[in-house]
Amino acid sequence: MVGRKGQVGVWLFISFLLLIIGVILLIIFLHGREPSPPVSNVSVNVSYFNVSIVLLNVSGVEPVSYVLSNISWVVQGGFDGEFCVNVTPFISQGFVFNGSDSMGCPIVGKWVRGVVFVKGSFFPDKLEFYRGKVVENSTVLLEAYSDVYYFNSTVCNISRELFPCKLSLVRKANDFSLFLNRSVLIVNVSQGTLQRPIICFAYNYALSSVMINLSDIATPSDLHWKYDFCVDVGRDLSSVARFPLEFHVNEFYTPIWNVSVLVRDFEVSGYKNVGDRIVEIS
Repeated sequence: MVGRKGQVGVWLFISFLLLIIGVILLIIFLHGREPSPPVSNVSVNVSYFNVSIVLLNVSGVEPVSYVLSNISWVVQGGFDGEFCVNVTPFISQGFVFNGSDSMGCPIVGKWVRGVVFVKGSFFPDKLEFYRGKVVENSTVLLEAYSDVYYFNSTVCNISRELFPCKLSLVRKANDFSLFLNRSVLIVNVSQGTLQRPIICFAYNYALSSVMINLSDIATPSDLHWKYDFCVDVGRDLSSVARFPLEFHVNEFYTPIWNVSVLVRDFEVSGYKNVGDRIVEIS
């Protein structure tokens, strides 16, 4: 009996030692581990840049108005899950084709102006800046116009400090003249440019037709009842331009005939163009 009790005591003592060792090892393990890094929100550094406004081909002392705005490329069309989206209505809203998606459906897009950053005046002998800060790699729209220069616009991606957003302007031909005879129309631009002009003709019944080697266009609404047809010159004019003419006489009417020719330059709606010049022969 004594031997058995001694053996039991020994096993109890060994078990107690093992328990103590286990507790010590657990404490060492828990306190010896590398602490877990705290979870924190990831922050992204965003840079903001000033913009340098650069208008090219501008001279004199008269200021030019400009507008700097945010702009984004808006896309429509593609595959809607069942069919290709009909992009025809978007074309009438100024969208242009911009390729197709993975399903072969057409995609259209256009630039849409957002927030206006600043409206200012540009003086040719001054440096002009927008210091309101623009987010890096954002896209801006620069527009400029005046009574002396045609409206124009450009898109710039702001990628560095004082990024030079450059826009070239075309000076209007505020003084130009016309000459007309029975074989030619001459447009004489002595200074400046006529931007994308059109030519309109009005003639009486003594003539059956007037021929000019230019493409017909729709007659502007305000000239519809005054002129028989209009043509597109198809380019800017900045010097002397000659346009050969052919007049076909109507044999069933008296040979007394009158012709009126109008030349009109193009300007974006809402801005002032050079205006109309009219010349007549009879």
